[in-house]
Amino acid sequence: ETLSTMNASGNVSNTYNSANANSPNSNSPKLPSYHTFSHRLANGMTVHCHVRKYLPYHTKAEGRLDVGRRCVRALVLITRNAGGGNRLYMALLKALEVLTLEAGALSQDVCCRGDEKKEETDDVAMNSSMDASTGIRYRRHFLHAAYKEHMKLCREVAAALASGAKSVLAKPRILTLPLAEVGTGHGLFGAVDTLRLAVPSSFLHEREPTVSGSESIAALSRNDMLPMLRCLGVTRTMRLLSALMSERRIIFTSANVSKLAAVGYGAVAMMGQGLLPPPPVFVPALPPGLASLLQTPSPYLIGVLTGPTPHFINLRNVPNIGEVVLFDLDTSGNEPFFAGIPNPQQAVPDLTRRNLDEFDSANRVSLPDILYQDLTEVMKLDKRMFWQGAVQEKLGLAAERGRTAAKNAMKKGLQYFKNKSKEMKAKESFGTDNVEDEEVEEEAATSSYSGENALSKSVGKGNYFFEQGFCHEAAELEARVAFTTFFVCILGDLRTYLTQQTPGTSPVVDKEKFMRFRNSSGDTPGTAMFLLCGNFVRGKIFDSFVEARMLEVQLRRTVPEDAPIFALTTNFHRSNKVDFYVNNVRNSVRQVASDADFPGRHLISWNEGVRRRVTELTSAQAFNGDPVKALSLLTEDCRESSVILIDAVMVLWTRILEGKGMQWKKALLALQMFRNLLLNGPINA
Repeated sequence: ETLSTMNASGNVSNTYNSANANSPNSNSPKLPSYHTFSHRLANGMTVHCHVRKYLPYHTKAEGRLDVGRRCVRALVLITRNAGGGNRLYMALLKALEVLTLEAGALSQDVCCRGDEKKEETDDVAMNSSMDASTGIRYRRHFLHAAYKEHMKLCREVAAALASGAKSVLAKPRILTLPLAEVGTGHGLFGAVDTLRLAVPSSFLHEREPTVSGSESIAALSRNDMLPMLRCLGVTRTMRLLSALMSERRIIFTSANVSKLAAVGYGAVAMMGQGLLPPPPVFVPALPPGLASLLQTPSPYLIGVLTGPTPHFINLRNVPNIGEVVLFDLDTSGNEPFFAGIPNPQQAVPDLTRRNLDEFDSANRVSLPDILYQDLTEVMKLDKRMFWQGAVQEKLGLAAERGRTAAKNAMKKGLQYFKNKSKEMKAKESFGTDNVEDEEVEEEAATSSYSGENALSKSVGKGNYFFEQGFCHEAAELEARVAFTTFFVCILGDLRTYLTQQTPGTSPVVDKEKFMRFRNSSGDTPGTAMFLLCGNFVRGKIFDSFVEARMLEVQLRRTVPEDAPIFALTTNFHRSNKVDFYVNNVRNSVRQVASDADFPGRHLISWNEGVRRRVTELTSAQAFNGDPVKALSLLTEDCRESSVILIDAVMVLWTRILEGKGMQWKKALLALQMFRNLLLNGPINA
């Protein structure tokens, strides 16, 4: 079945609800799941497909989800926008899944009657059964309402931009969809049956075309990079950056298709921070029928789903695969595997490794060192948010252990004085037994603490390591600042790689001039950065980047307010005639990203505010205020299900993991909030 829905440009695309009968993951306990893949059409256009897999209701078992032979089904939303709207699409697909399951549960009797009434024609019975069980009417009403509201927002933004208003895209835009569940004709339920979605600023204008170009690279740069950093770590991420800039053939392997897609899009977003295009062949999740694509001689970035059955691709069985850099996403800390590459240090320089000549100049800090330090701070910031609950739990367990030890010491002291007393001679044997019992209790308490302390070390890890890509806006912005600083220092100054041979003529590329500039900047021959720059200037990515920058200079395009930080920073340096020194670049990048009118910056305050409110409501301490009113306001805010609801549920899940021992109240309050969200929140809660 095909339904009309909204894509990033406000146009009409398609949503397919199909059964995946041959899926090797049909019995996966991780359903439902979400992932994204890309597909290049015959006309050269690349579309991006957002997939949500789910299990449907069974027509013969009322109210049961675990009865009968059923295949995994998938809702697929196809769009031409390359990035920046994953959370919006995820919320839309989840709402569509709820509408589909509700329609299937309510229409079981209709389906059964359609099977029993043999006297009716087969076409009428099939149409009534399909229409009732799949919920086409509900989903069509929901998607058409989303499309109309989105077009209304686009017209408002277009009118504001035409009037010359400033900071138009910095204001958050909310897509309000009333009567999402019951549909038309039920106006009395409009106050409670409402769904809200935050629309990214890039979805409110038509500056990003559907063909390859600088605008499509800017769209790819808006994808989240934190899932990639959490999965690979800082060292392997910098090795991946070196492999991409060296235009190597890269393969990701994982047993989780969601992880493959998130890390793949995070890798191209990392390159997009420098307005560098992705590899010519970019396949986040490779279908098994296209395994021959791994033999492509051109550079590529391909994700391969691994598994024990023949449905999966076995890289050992792919002949003539050639030189590849293999990253195993399911193992942390391991170096990438270089297959068929005789000199990995030359082909993919390790930016975290320094040679003996670099140790002599200990006072000089290179660009890779700055990037490594910045990314390390990003990971600390991210872990601090995700593991804050674990720290609180450890403090609570330490306090409980201290209280138990003090209590046992006091009992031993009193017992000692009693044993010294002549009046207690008759009870010495009893007292000795009592001391022995108390020592056993103390050992049990200590061993219990050790067990709970071991459990507390795992608190937050289920959220921190990739679990559907929970977002942390502050750390995401810091990651963009780190990579943008790295790329602006290398490629921001056009004078380092362009030369005007005669006055009045267009400048031409001078690669030797670029290498001399890198040498004078401290990247001397033999260093990893010099090797990387040599690989970079010999590739096609450098040529396409320079061609795009020269076109921008010739057309004298105005840099939009929602452009990548790279474009905003370089425009700031040229307009104010600021040199591209490292300290100047770091300050200007930080200034641009810290601007209050920077599009999307409101998500940071949303993220921090929602987490603080949920943490206070689920704290073991007494709430300062009216908890009923605060819970009601939070539930109403959670109707915005693309950002606020995800942050709230993430904190609640962490609170449940913390609910051990003396922290039991946190889990109880989190479960009560879950109940309130399910009863009074949006349909996709």
